[in-house]
Amino acid sequence: MAHWNEVAVTSEGVELLNEMMAGHPLKLTSAYGGSGIVDPPALREQTAMVNQKQKLALVDEQDGPDGKTVTVQISSARNSEEYLLRQIGVYAKLDMAGAEEKLLFLMQDKGVVIPAEDKESFLLEIYCTLRIGRDARLSVTIDPAGIVTLQRMKDALGKCQTLWDEGDPTVATVGTVGQHYLNILTKKEFICVSAGEEGYVWQVAGANIADDLTCGGKPLTEVLGEVDPAEGVGAPTGATAGAVGQKYTDTSTGTVYTCIAVSLGEGGATNYTWVPGSLGTLADIRAALHNVSAALSNKAALSVQQTVEAVTVPYRVAQVAAAELQGYLDAMPRLLTDHLVLEVVGMLETEVHTANFYGPGSLFLDGKNNLTVRNKVYIEGFDAAMLGIRNVRFEEPNGTTGYTHMLRLWGGGIAIVQNCQFVGLGSSSSASAIHVDGPIFTQIHEVSILGCGTALFVSGGATAYVDMGNLSSAAYSGNQQGIIVHGGGTAYLMPGVPDLLGGTTNGKVAGLIVKSDGTLL
Repeated sequence: MAHWNEVAVTSEGVELLNEMMAGHPLKLTSAYGGSGIVDPPALREQTAMVNQKQKLALVDEQDGPDGKTVTVQISSARNSEEYLLRQIGVYAKLDMAGAEEKLLFLMQDKGVVIPAEDKESFLLEIYCTLRIGRDARLSVTIDPAGIVTLQRMKDALGKCQTLWDEGDPTVATVGTVGQHYLNILTKKEFICVSAGEEGYVWQVAGANIADDLTCGGKPLTEVLGEVDPAEGVGAPTGATAGAVGQKYTDTSTGTVYTCIAVSLGEGGATNYTWVPGSLGTLADIRAALHNVSAALSNKAALSVQQTVEAVTVPYRVAQVAAAELQGYLDAMPRLLTDHLVLEVVGMLETEVHTANFYGPGSLFLDGKNNLTVRNKVYIEGFDAAMLGIRNVRFEEPNGTTGYTHMLRLWGGGIAIVQNCQFVGLGSSSSASAIHVDGPIFTQIHEVSILGCGTALFVSGGATAYVDMGNLSSAAYSGNQQGIIVHGGGTAYLMPGVPDLLGGTTNGKVAGLIVKSDGTLL
């Protein structure tokens, strides 16, 4: 069995990753198999499959501590001719209107023969784990233990005397009472509840038919049927009294409703939940309860459940005046469940301080190139989530002494500082432009720092990645000190970034400054 050891994130995939780090949610959309093959170094530049043969299924996505695990399923279903599968490609796009689907990553190996549908039943599942490392790079690993073939599944099922096939059991499916059956396509499990002359009765495992349940020594269906029906002009409301299982007829339309729940509301008032339809069995009522669960649950509790069970993170934009920014941040929940972009414009002359954000979402402060900050911005205790500061002009205020940091970021997540300007008071400046502290990874991209006491301070095991982008070396000038690394802090300078960031000296106390060629400054 091939293990798909040749894996690469494409150049287009890197572009998608950069957009995701900028606050745009990423959505996996499709997967395809191809019979072509290229040299491994060329995988990165592919934009489509080589000799595409079959659309594959993305059957599952699971978020875990190591990243997102995606299950790609290959089967002979709807495959018209046999072919040798050598490449698997997974596509994605930004979760926004008009976004284009692009090839995210590729797997390649010596090949697996995929039979035609009319020749042989075949199923292969591959578990791919996507990780974003501390260096903000996307990697993909393949779990060999997650490679499952149909034969392997058959062998496992044979050991536990479980029947299996591609479809649900029927009255003609021979079994013994208590025996289990698995539909290997839908993964639905059944149990044989009776066997006789009329055939075999199979029931979805874990479910009960209403006639099997009793209340007061009587079958539940009989108990429900003993409740006298009600009627009235118009549909029943939450105040229309009834018992669970009771029927109600709207005499103006002839519509029949069933009471499926009785509960206590605010103030001790009794609420009755009615749904259209003449429901008869407990299974019917359970299905109806599921469909109207929002009406029977506390809205806050339901919201938490939906948040926990969500497999995607929504993208949201809010406009905030500069003077209202601190109040808005104070009122936000610490758990970030959205990719939230706060568009802030105006003049900000008061200190901004917020702390302890965490979760699967992100927070971006976007100045829209129309926000000037003349005080300190501290964002601390930022854990796991992603933080972004972009399109903001920071100015050191006049007449200050002992001024510390224009922007301080502390935490254990990922931060991006993009297209910002930091302007100090020149030779009289006492400000550090950017201070990153704690085990945080910070990407500093297309940022200019002029006339500051210290351009960049990195401490407490933090990592700073400085990238010039389209700027010239003149973007860093007039600073007293360039870079200070302290207590395990590390600064990485990409090609073109001046060694001193426009300062006269760098400082190191148990830290590292690394150039793009690996040279230590």
